[in-house]
Amino acid sequence: MDKNNFALGLLIGALAPIVGYAIVGFIFDQLVDLNIMGAASMSPDSQRMRTIFLLSLCCTLIPFNILKRYKWDRTMQGMVFPTIFYAGAWLYKYGPSLI
Repeated sequence: MDKNNFALGLLIGALAPIVGYAIVGFIFDQLVDLNIMGAASMSPDSQRMRTIFLLSLCCTLIPFNILKRYKWDRTMQGMVFPTIFYAGAWLYKYGPSLI
């Protein structure tokens, strides 16, 4: 199977923010447990959740740069669509609170 394909990019683009959310959420929990950062509301409308979601969305940059190094252009193109979808969902949910 050719690794430079659009479907693989869709899969990576869809999974990278989910994995990033788990990692960033774990880091935030550890910082709270170590009393480095204060406990805050984990409601979906809180600033902390907004930050966690945004950082998890930025986690797509890591595989994107790796794919760029290997010049897998079709895979990078596939990553764009889920990333735009997640960014649009983030803006829809948190955009009005930013204004």
